[in-house]
Amino acid sequence: MTSAAQSTSYTDFVNPDVFVRDGEETVSFVGETGLIASFALTNWLSWRAGYTFFWFGGVATSTGQLGLTGVTTSTSVVNSNGSDCLHGVTTGLEARW
Repeated sequence: MTSAAQSTSYTDFVNPDVFVRDGEETVSFVGETGLIASFALTNWLSWRAGYTFFWFGGVATSTGQLGLTGVTTSTSVVNSNGSDCLHGVTTGLEARW
């Protein structure tokens, strides 16, 4: 279960202060997959390299919130139906003793 909350306050010198907020609880998904290879440099030291992919679903992303908050209309909505993918190369050394 994931909780997402948003609050915005707006102040100027002419109009009254505006404070809007909203929240939502939803079920999220996080998935990970990847490939990693190991190359033995010595009998106790290996070099590891690979590629990893993460997928997050059912989350509130920052770009999904743009345009949902109106400080002039005092409305606020949290959109937690977004998803995001992260991927990249991984590398490192592995020592055994």
